[in-house]
Amino acid sequence: MVDATLECKRELEIEIPAAEVEQAFTRIAGEYQRKVRIPGFRPGKAPLSLVRQRFQDSIRQEILESLIPAHLRSAFERENLEPVSRPSIDDLHFHAGEPLRFKASFEVMPEIHLADYTSLRLDPVPEPPTPLDEEVEKRLEQIRNQSATYEDLSGDEAVLADGLVAVVSYDRTDEGEQEPRHVAESRIEIGSPDVVNDFSEHLRGARIGDEREFDIHYPADFPHEEIAGKTVHYKLQVKAVQRKQLPALDDEFAKKAGHESLEEYRNALRDRVRHQREHEKDEAEHTQLLDKLVDMHPFPVPDALIEHQIDQRLDRGLRSLAAQGLDPRKLQLDWGQIRSAEREQAARDVKISILLDKIADAEHLEASPEALEAELAGYSERLQQPVDVVRRRLTETGTLDTIKSRLKSSKTLEFLHNSATGKNPQ
Repeated sequence: MVDATLECKRELEIEIPAAEVEQAFTRIAGEYQRKVRIPGFRPGKAPLSLVRQRFQDSIRQEILESLIPAHLRSAFERENLEPVSRPSIDDLHFHAGEPLRFKASFEVMPEIHLADYTSLRLDPVPEPPTPLDEEVEKRLEQIRNQSATYEDLSGDEAVLADGLVAVVSYDRTDEGEQEPRHVAESRIEIGSPDVVNDFSEHLRGARIGDEREFDIHYPADFPHEEIAGKTVHYKLQVKAVQRKQLPALDDEFAKKAGHESLEEYRNALRDRVRHQREHEKDEAEHTQLLDKLVDMHPFPVPDALIEHQIDQRLDRGLRSLAAQGLDPRKLQLDWGQIRSAEREQAARDVKISILLDKIADAEHLEASPEALEAELAGYSERLQQPVDVVRRRLTETGTLDTIKSRLKSSKTLEFLHNSATGKNPQ
């Protein structure tokens, strides 16, 4: 099977005439002659032949740095090529009195022909499994639990059972780590559906001061990514046993949340849940639409763009771990395996970016001035700086172009979504 990525690879053989190489040698050696100091000679008076001999390696390097990029640019213009990777230089032939020859290997964008993207149609997105009103009551109960108070128990009552709360301190050692992390205080409600069942199993019957040591294996789909699919060791001590007391679900409860009545609070939550579901539906439709768009355009992606995308994804992941207080250097991560696992998604992300950019050009779509100003206003508010100052800083760092590109992609996706759902694109 032929590797499709070969379509992106190019190689040029370039020869620079000996006369041009010698001219560069003489020019650069002359610059060295004027600025270097050689014992026994006044500045600028050392023989050129001596300078060339003494500084031969440095002069040769400067010749390469001068001639190779210039001739590569000329070759790219002559061949109408736009590299997306830094050229790799091989088979360098550089000898006195001979032409300078080398091979340059690099990647270019593949030729992409847009299919009829306006023919894309969306499949129905399933409705959420929980009815709207039931979800509202669930949210109310979660908020009510967050407002709970806790009564310390003692004596015969202070024995952990379903419905009671353990106040614990523990050391936690994740699979692949050497050093445990200490948590000074945490509440665990025994038997709660929000608590991993193994915790309840190991804590039932425990009293204040009791210690427990156990392992818990978390499923691969566990919501906390850092321990999903891993085994975690806990060494735990019960500091207190408490009974949770929930506030009454009434108008007073609603007023503490800034609403006039419980009915008004329910209506506000209903609007919030409805808005969230609409957003999630849009996101699901966008994902479906982009999947179909990628399937419609089977073209290879340059390795350089994939590797760059992987770098960005890993950088975001590392910053997320750092924000959680984790030191990636202590996690014994297999970076080769991680990069390999990221490759498929990274290639998809690059394809989407390329396709949205091409469709935007075909449809003459750009980020609107209003959308850009709204983004800048957001930056201005967060940074507590005037908009003009923020605009200048973002321009200097290249971030403004990134923002424009993101807004342009969002507008293109909106165009495709409107087309796929039968709406009139704006």
